Amino acid sequence: MVDAGYFDMFPESIRRAEVNLGVLKASRKALEGLQERLQSLVKDRTKRFDALKEMVEEVCERELDLRLTLLSPPVDAIMRLPESKSINGVFGTHLQFENEVLPIG
Repeated sequence: MVDAGYFDMFPESIRRAEVNLGVLKASRKALEGLQERLQSLVKDRTKRFDALKEMVEEVCERELDLRLTLLSPPVDAIMRLPESKSINGVFGTHLQFENEVLPIG
């Protein structure tokens, strides 16, 4: 019997094989251009993270008297925001615990 998750891996395996084939067929100039673009994306992601890190740490300290230090994720980590059904967002639970109201608008 085949494991239920066995077939879930196929689309990702096919995608990786297509990428590998594309890399093998690409010219040196195209690969160098891709490398430059990837390096640019890494730099942009790092700058965005640093800006957000500074804002979050400042807001947490100022508004919640909470000191925290955010660490940069690995370069190859896929960053996705989790879906939230709460209008309170990131600080909602802490604000509710402290009986504070989140001003909207």
